[in-house]
Order: sequence, then C-alpha cells, then structure tokens
Amino acid sequence: AFDEGFSEYLKKEKGKATTTVKAYCGDAAEFCNYMVMERHRSPQNAGNADVAAYLLKLKDAGKSAATVNATYAR
Repeated sequence: AFDEGFSEYLKKEKGKATTTVKAYCGDAAEFCNYMVMERHRSPQNAGNADVAAYLLKLKDAGKSAATVNATYAR
C-alpha cells in the first residue's frame, strides 16, 4: 500500500470506500514516483508547477481528460 496512515485516514476520517482508497493511494504513489524519478525532488517539496507538469505528462501519455481531471481532483 502507498501509505497505511493515508489509507486509514481516508477510510476512517473521510469514510471513503475501499475502491476509492485504492485509487487515491495509487494516484499518490504514482505522483511520488514521478517527483523522485523525473523531477528529482522530494514529493514533500512539490509545488504547483510540479503538479501542473505531472498532469500535462498524463495528458501527453494519452490519458483521457476524465482521468486527468479525476487525478487532479483527488
């Protein structure tokens, strides 16, 4: 799992369904990997430009607008 603390927070504090928690954690893990592997920065130091670049990368990779928007919304 991406982060047990994050998963538990989503389940217990936010009341999110298991499938939603898996999706959120998957998106977060992919973004963290992107930050480390492609931006060479810690995810904790991500800024607006990093998020914008990640979303553009998803779009350029052929992800649908719905997928990119859902990733951004999370």
